[in-house]
Amino acid sequence: MEKVFSKHSTFFFASLFFFASIAKSQMCLTPGSTIYGLSSNGNIVPVTVSNAAVGSPINATSYSGSGGASANALGYNTVNGKFYYFQNNSSGGQVFMSYDPLMNVYTVLATSPITSTVNRGCVSFNGTGYYCLDQNGNLCFYNISNNTWVLIGKNFTDQYGATVTTFT
Repeated sequence: MEKVFSKHSTFFFASLFFFASIAKSQMCLTPGSTIYGLSSNGNIVPVTVSNAAVGSPINATSYSGSGGASANALGYNTVNGKFYYFQNNSSGGQVFMSYDPLMNVYTVLATSPITSTVNRGCVSFNGTGYYCLDQNGNLCFYNISNNTWVLIGKNFTDQYGATVTTFT
């Protein structure tokens, strides 16, 4: 059973890393022409796919509750239309939140079990959760409807037993 979980975990992690690495943000309503990125201060900006031109921030107002340091790990939920990300990604000051661009509303969400910088994040295809990976190789899941976190795993290895964090 341990071996099967390890293979599935490695496959899931590799898939998550691949897709998160390609865009560093997720596609929204017009994925053929526009994707979204996140500045370090928490501004969500459209990026034109054809020429990489960065547009004006879509957040009409900025979130001022965390100092806006080290924003990272942007994910977009196609089901509820909200962005999920870490507004503050620094140790001891983590702020995980959602932003609703239609209502211009920020919501501070539950604190994740991660204690280091989160490098990547994405929302599941069905909109039920947000997955993220930190710099130590910890993979966590945020349940959107329950506002709760769970640590899925850590210390991932590839098929040869090498620690995945070594080459991420």
